[in-house]
Amino acid sequence: MARDGLSEQECAEILVELRRQCPKANDELLVWLADSFALEAPVDFDLNDLVSLLIRPERKIARRKRFPQDITPTEALEALLLDVGGEDGSEAGGSGGLLILRATAKRTNEYWSGSIGTVMGRFRQSVGPNGDAIYGVLVDEQIPAGFELFILITVSDTPKSDGMGY
Repeated sequence: MARDGLSEQECAEILVELRRQCPKANDELLVWLADSFALEAPVDFDLNDLVSLLIRPERKIARRKRFPQDITPTEALEALLLDVGGEDGSEAGGSGGLLILRATAKRTNEYWSGSIGTVMGRFRQSVGPNGDAIYGVLVDEQIPAGFELFILITVSDTPKSDGMGY
C-alpha cells in the first residue's frame, strides 16, 4: 500500500499518539518515526502496527545507517543484522520487527525491481516465522547518494532452544 506524505500537522498528531501509546519508547526514535510519515511511501507501514510493535515487552534493538550507492540494500541489511546479533544475523525468539528503507525517488526506482523484494524476504526471515514484519520504503530527496536503512527488532532475552524443547 502506498501513501503520499502527510502534512506537518498530521505528523505532529502522530507524534502525540506515539508518545501517548508508547511512553517507554525512546523519544528521539518516536520523533524520527513520526517525521517519516511526511515522506511519500511506495510501501507504507500502519501507525497501529507500529504502536503494536513498540509496546511489546521484549527488548528492542534498533540500527539506522546510511550506505553509499555501491552497497546494495541486501548487503546493507546483512551488515545491520550481523550488528544486531547472531552469527548469521538472525534473532530467533523475537516477536516482530520494522524495516525502513529511505532513498531518493531515482534510487527507489533502481532498487524496486532487484533489491526491495529480496530485502523484505530476508528481513522476514530474520524476524522469524511467528514474528510480525513491518516494512516501509520511503522517498527522501534529502538522502545524498546511496540510501538509509533502519531496522528495529524485538528480541527475547530467553535462551535459544537447542531444538529439543529446552
